[in-house]
Amino acid sequence: MEKDWGTKFPKSYLWCQANSFKIKNSSFFLSIAEVPFKRMNFNGFICVLLIDGKEYRFATYNLARIKNIQMNNRESISLLIKKNKYELYINIKKKDGQKLIAPNANGMKKIINESLDSEVNVKLLKGNEVLFEGVSLNTGLEIVGG
Repeated sequence: MEKDWGTKFPKSYLWCQANSFKIKNSSFFLSIAEVPFKRMNFNGFICVLLIDGKEYRFATYNLARIKNIQMNNRESISLLIKKNKYELYINIKKKDGQKLIAPNANGMKKIINESLDSEVNVKLLKGNEVLFEGVSLNTGLEIVGG
């Protein structure tokens, strides 16, 4: 069960969650947001690829960097994230979603669109070695603002 609490929601964000890869015990999570913090905002992200119990974490706080991001009319998003010797290539294809109610300063009055049948293609490299490559067809995706 998901709950949305509070009124300090990011002005803009991308959230993606996938766990229907053909490779068993694999899941993927990505969140990029303009994060409200005290009296300011900053751009941050966290991304986790779990492969058979081994976690690959890329985040603002562990010095990973988004090196390239391209958005095509909110229908597809491509990213390259780097951390040390690792490169994570992500391609997301957005499908139509459903309207959800989310919090804003006036209560639960913000409308966002969430898709549960988007598609994500993920490829993880360490140097020239491909550690993971997979597609998930039943991907959760929200894109708000920005």
